[in-house]
Amino acid sequence: MRFVLFMFILNLLFPASAQVFTQYTPDNSDVPDLLVHALHKGPDGSIWICTESGLVKHDTGGIWTLFNTSNSGLPDNSVRSVYAESDGVVWVGTFLGGLARYDGADWTVYNSSNSGLPENFIRCINRDLSDTMWIGTNAGLARWDGADEWTTFTIDNSGLLSNNIVDIYVDENNDLYLGTLNGGLSTYIDGVIDYYRTENSFIADNTVMAVAEDAFANKWMATAFGGLSIFTEAGDFLNFNPFNSDIPDLEVNDVALDNEGLGILTMAATGLVQFDGSNWVIWDTENSAIPTNYLNSVVVDDANRIWIATEDAGLLVLERNAVGVDVLSSAENTEIYPNPAHDIVFLHTADGASLNWQLYNNAGMLCRSGMTRQNTTQILLNDLPAGLYHIRVFHQGQPAGTSYLIIE
Repeated sequence: MRFVLFMFILNLLFPASAQVFTQYTPDNSDVPDLLVHALHKGPDGSIWICTESGLVKHDTGGIWTLFNTSNSGLPDNSVRSVYAESDGVVWVGTFLGGLARYDGADWTVYNSSNSGLPENFIRCINRDLSDTMWIGTNAGLARWDGADEWTTFTIDNSGLLSNNIVDIYVDENNDLYLGTLNGGLSTYIDGVIDYYRTENSFIADNTVMAVAEDAFANKWMATAFGGLSIFTEAGDFLNFNPFNSDIPDLEVNDVALDNEGLGILTMAATGLVQFDGSNWVIWDTENSAIPTNYLNSVVVDDANRIWIATEDAGLLVLERNAVGVDVLSSAENTEIYPNPAHDIVFLHTADGASLNWQLYNNAGMLCRSGMTRQNTTQILLNDLPAGLYHIRVFHQGQPAGTSYLIIE
C-alpha cells in the first residue's frame, strides 16, 4: 500500500507539459548506427551510448565523442554494455571482443584468452561497494578483484539457474540482484546465491531483462514475457501485464526510475511507457511523435530527460517539460464544471464564442480535443483513468487559458 500511495502523490505533483522527441541518427549526429543496444548515465551526468558501430559519449556540455576500432583501442564495434566510474575510468562490454578498460588515455582489453573471463560476450558490468567488479556474460557471472583473482559462477558450481546474466544491480546493502535469461531473478547476498522463479515465487516471468530500484527499495524488473514485476521490500511481487493493467504488452526490455520516482519502461515492440503506480502513459507511433515502437534501453539524465535506445531509429531524447504550460485558474470567459468530475465535464463559454479546446492528462498526452459551437460543450470522460488533467483553450489559434481538471 505504501508503494501505491507514494507513487500517486508523485502523480499529483507532476507538472503539466508538452512532449518533444529529439532523434539522433548518423545523418544528424555522431551516433554512428540506427541500432542502439544500451545506455548508461555516468557519475558526471554524461550519457554513454552503446551502438552496433561503436561507443558514443555525450557529455553535459553537449559534446559528442565516438570510439570505434578505427580511432581507439576498442576491440569490437558491437558494444553491448558500459560502466563509467567517478574517477573517469570507463569499462566497455562488447559482443565478441571481451571487456575493455579506458582511462582517458589508454585502453586495456580483457578477454577469455588473457584473463579469467569465461566468455567474450559481455552483457553487463557493475562494481559493488567493496570495489569488486562484476561482469555478466552468456557463460556465467564473473567476479574480479581488479588484480589477479577471478571467480566465475555458473549453473554447475553455484545456485545460478542460468549462465546468461543480462543485468547486475547493486543496492545500498551491497546485495546483488541479477537479471537472467530463463533463470529468474538471482540474488547474491552475503556470499550466497539464491533465486526467484515462477515455480518458487510469484515473479511474473523467468527472464528478467533489467532491474531498477525506487526510493522504498522496491526492485522494478523488466521481464521478457511477463510485463513489469516489482519485488517489494516486504518480499511480495506486484505484477502488471495487459490482462490486469494498461501496460501495452508482456515484453519489456528495460526499466528506469526518473527523478520524480516515475517508472519508465522501454517496450520491445509497443513504444515507451510511464507508470506512476496506478496510471499508465504510453507513447507509440500512433499517438505521438516517437519514430519507432522498437525500444531497447532507457536512462534518465539529471535534467529528468528520458534517453531511449532504439532497435532501428537511433537515439531518442524525450523532454516532457520542453514547453511549459502557463496554468491559469480558469480560461478567460470560460468555466468547467463539475470539478472534480467523473464521466462528463462541461465547458461553458460566457459569450458563446467558438473556441478550440484540448484535454491533456498529467503527463502531457492529448486525450481529447474539439471545438465549442454553443455556450456549453459536453466532454465525455468515461474511459479516462482517475487523475489530474488540464484543459487548454484556444481562440483564433491563440492560447486563451488553461484549467486544471480532476477526474475521480
